[in-house]
Amino acid sequence: MKKHNSKKKNTKISWYIFESSDRLGGRIKDIEFGGQDPGKPPTRTSGGYDHDDPNTPPENKGCRCIGGHCPKFNVEVGAGWFTGYNGIETKSCKKSKSTKKEKAAVMEEVRKEDGPVKDCVYNGMEPDDCRDGVDTERALQQNTDCDVCPPQYNTYYAISQDQGPKNSGNMKKPLVVHCPSEEEDDYAFLNTGQYYGEDPNDPLETEMKPIVLGERNLPGFNRNGTEILLRAERFLDKFWRMIYKCVDYQSFQFYYQYFYPDDYGPKSSPFYFNEPDTISWTDFDVGFDVMPDDLPFWEQALGKAQARKDFCLNYHEMVKGFLDGTDGFSDDIRANAKKMYNFYKNFNYFSEFLDGQDMSFGNFGDGGVRAYGYDIAYSIDQRGLAQVVRSVMPKGPQLENLKLEHTVTKIRWKNVDKRCSEENPVLIVVKSDEGITRYCAKKVISTVSLGVMEEEEDNIFKPEINMDKSPYYGLGELVKLYFQFPDNFWVNDTDAQYITYLMNEDFRKDPNTGNVRGEYFYNLDNWFSNLCEDDNKFCNTKSLFTFLSTPDLEVMGLHDSSVSNETFSERIWHVLDPLRKRYPDTFVNPNCWEFYDWKADKNARGAYGVWKHGATYYDHIDFFKPRKNRVTKDKVLWISGEASCFNLFGFIEGAHEAGVRDAKEVINDLLGIEETVYSYCGLQPEFDQCFLETCYPETRPWMD
Repeated sequence: MKKHNSKKKNTKISWYIFESSDRLGGRIKDIEFGGQDPGKPPTRTSGGYDHDDPNTPPENKGCRCIGGHCPKFNVEVGAGWFTGYNGIETKSCKKSKSTKKEKAAVMEEVRKEDGPVKDCVYNGMEPDDCRDGVDTERALQQNTDCDVCPPQYNTYYAISQDQGPKNSGNMKKPLVVHCPSEEEDDYAFLNTGQYYGEDPNDPLETEMKPIVLGERNLPGFNRNGTEILLRAERFLDKFWRMIYKCVDYQSFQFYYQYFYPDDYGPKSSPFYFNEPDTISWTDFDVGFDVMPDDLPFWEQALGKAQARKDFCLNYHEMVKGFLDGTDGFSDDIRANAKKMYNFYKNFNYFSEFLDGQDMSFGNFGDGGVRAYGYDIAYSIDQRGLAQVVRSVMPKGPQLENLKLEHTVTKIRWKNVDKRCSEENPVLIVVKSDEGITRYCAKKVISTVSLGVMEEEEDNIFKPEINMDKSPYYGLGELVKLYFQFPDNFWVNDTDAQYITYLMNEDFRKDPNTGNVRGEYFYNLDNWFSNLCEDDNKFCNTKSLFTFLSTPDLEVMGLHDSSVSNETFSERIWHVLDPLRKRYPDTFVNPNCWEFYDWKADKNARGAYGVWKHGATYYDHIDFFKPRKNRVTKDKVLWISGEASCFNLFGFIEGAHEAGVRDAKEVINDLLGIEETVYSYCGLQPEFDQCFLETCYPETRPWMD
């Protein structure tokens, strides 16, 4: 890269990193929450109330301390957790599930660049449950002889725990994460769950009643498809089976796994989709809750097609029955089922794209594609999750090449700019306090948010990137809304992981009033439980938080100029209506509430991407493949970031994997090294040849 400035002589440099803000981390951001005294003035995204009447919307007085004990602590307002950490010891948890000798032995093998990867680690299984010779669909992506494939573990999380590869930026003081208690499980929310909705006997009133765990009061079906009654946990087990067998299977396991004509019908990998005699992805990307009903689809998918088809269609009919009232169950059972189903769907897939059923299967991948298993490590480190970013960044003299508060305003990449040369054809214009500086570069890796790229006024690429060809609709909003109260009024639930309410969607959010009711509130005392051992301010945080997504914030009018700050503050107050109903004698208004508006952040313009209905893996590859200069014919521009990581889009691991992948590609390109760079972000077309020539004869497709 060469600096171009008419007043200065050109000087050769190796690389620059330009960051428009004053911090590292992108959508990783922590803030200090609570304890303000005197109070911060009220804004559209923060405030606090008096406590005179808990049932009348009060004036927003700003975030302040009332009650004499208002602890301050750092909370993550953006990305906050890692997905999967099999084989990695969680240093901040005394009783880590990853400390067994068997798991340590597997991890040692995983770290070998030239060793095979155990399917058990890839699939989140315990090492002592593994068996030699087990073949899964993951075995298709990794084999001893395909030695260019990466070690299969979450490198980014390993770095945060001082267990990553050498010279990768390991944190010497490991990141502190939330440690789940022994009592926590997938259905822990049932312990505090309440059915909440309109009173059928009085439409002007609401009713709330607890989930009774032992009662068979939810609809289901047996192996013959006959309707039966189920307990809450069994109802949710059916939900999970549906996700795994129907939704995830259609969206990922069929979508980009390998099936071979000799045994299972026409080939249907992403590299062969839409060719003759294969099923079109667009044809069966029909939306959540809807199952393709033609047997050929299932027959091409796997040998046990009829059994899978029967289950998925039976489930679809059961859901359709209690949603539209055509099943044979009572009104009460049907009402409970609607609320349980709606809650668990939202609870599992909380995100900005959850509104209605017309959505791509591509947005539902947790059950079938997570490379590192299903454990989730939530950061509660008071240094902030961005500490991991700082850890992997350059040190010493190289740090001078990292330029904070340097905003890239233009990238001319298609032709050789007249101020540059064929050797360094890309013009980059950067604005800072020092003025305007121009650089000429050989290669550029851009991690500009898709949300920013969607905004015309924020466009920096010349010529513009055609966003119509993006596999995403763009970025939606997803915010964490934090509340701190004078007292822990949630009596009898102070040790709960969260407090939950099961509602119908049209009751949860009301476009007529602009009010949205909170669905589940995380208890920060539980969240910070292992920090409590060292500092008692984390033992009594008096705080809860919940999520609001784009559909919620649109109903509330976050970006609607006709909705005043005062009205919006009232709507934030109504988010607490379920708590107000449940604890009528002890509820108090919050001292302080706050969230971060990612849509308004000029460097983000949203949270993460929404996969387009009918978009394919081909679309993703085509959009994110390196762009070439028209004159030199060289690859010059890489659109990177988490959105470019097919398997992990929306996750911090995706951002890390994509960055490492693209940096290696650029280095190889500069050095003339012809070597395919593989990553967890997705299968590259080159892998198809590797697999067919080397791996397939030694493995078989995983079936069920």
